Amino acid sequence: MEEVLAPIGRFIISLARTILLEMIINGVVYGLGFSVLKLVSLGSYPSNPLSQKMKNHCLLAGIVTVIIAIFTIGVFNGLN
Repeated sequence: MEEVLAPIGRFIISLARTILLEMIINGVVYGLGFSVLKLVSLGSYPSNPLSQKMKNHCLLAGIVTVIIAIFTIGVFNGLN
């Protein structure tokens, strides 16, 4: 019985992990990128309705912002 339930349990856990990561990426990183682009462009970019290209730019801006934040935290913690 365990041989049947173990793959099903791994599948459910893998599916939950994928959904959670997708929610984090779409929710946090995309929202951060959208906010950063709005601040940098003084509210003019991205405009509504959002095309797929604009959504990709928001996601890229969010990823770059997270990388810069992690790098900055590392630099300032290394100076102490």
